[in-house]
Amino acid sequence: MAGTTRANQNYIGRCTKSSAITKSDTVVNRWDAIFVGSTGNLVVKLRDDSAFVTFNNIPDGTLLPFSTEYVGASSTCSDMVGLIIDG
Repeated sequence: MAGTTRANQNYIGRCTKSSAITKSDTVVNRWDAIFVGSTGNLVVKLRDDSAFVTFNNIPDGTLLPFSTEYVGASSTCSDMVGLIIDG
């Protein structure tokens, strides 16, 4: 995976659930990490934030270890998988 470091590989090993992400500004998407399969811009609202933020030009195969509340409909990344850590 292109954007995967040793630290991210350890993070992936702790994930116990995953699902394809459906982009929406109104449906809650709570994830502990997001894997981006195809490059683009990622628009998210993090769990403790009140506004959306855009991460531009995310490369193919990148793992982003942050906790989201929403994955915005205007995201241009595709083939995204949400990951959850239990415990």
